[in-house]
Amino acid sequence: MNNLDQLINIRVSVTTILEQVISGYIISWSPTHDVLVLNTWFDKKTLNNNIRFINTAFIKSIEVSNRKNTFNSHRPQLQVANIDIKRLEKDINHSIEEFRKDRLIHNPKTNDVGAKVFEKLLYVYNIDSVKWDESDIVLLDEVKIAKPYKLQNITKLNDKTKATTQVEKILKELKIQ
Repeated sequence: MNNLDQLINIRVSVTTILEQVISGYIISWSPTHDVLVLNTWFDKKTLNNNIRFINTAFIKSIEVSNRKNTFNSHRPQLQVANIDIKRLEKDINHSIEEFRKDRLIHNPKTNDVGAKVFEKLLYVYNIDSVKWDESDIVLLDEVKIAKPYKLQNITKLNDKTKATTQVEKILKELKIQ
């Protein structure tokens, strides 16, 4: 058993290097990830908790408020589940990617047709290959599709590009001519 295992459910006041004081009950800690987890607030009516994750590198001092185990018997004992960090990172990265795609697709300077074309190009290519230039869509820095996103609005930015035929095919598939 580690030393800090004895501190679970103890009320502490943590002072950060920015002089912020955070008070709460220690509910978990991870020496491998340098994280201290505090339950800083509890609402008896809704049984909601406010959980704070604190990077231990930012802790200046920890003061134990009461040396006895002050965890109130009226408080529900939190059952902290094991967290698969790799899965959590994967889920977070997936959420960030979805957010980036959503932000990319919904350009305020374009219309629904532009968003549809952009989304289809993202599906066929990847997120780094398609971008907005104001209201125009640029693919692979070689092809530009200008508003109103029709076949006659396709411009080659590079004479050697072969992406033009793919863009024409996508516009025809979306019935935009």
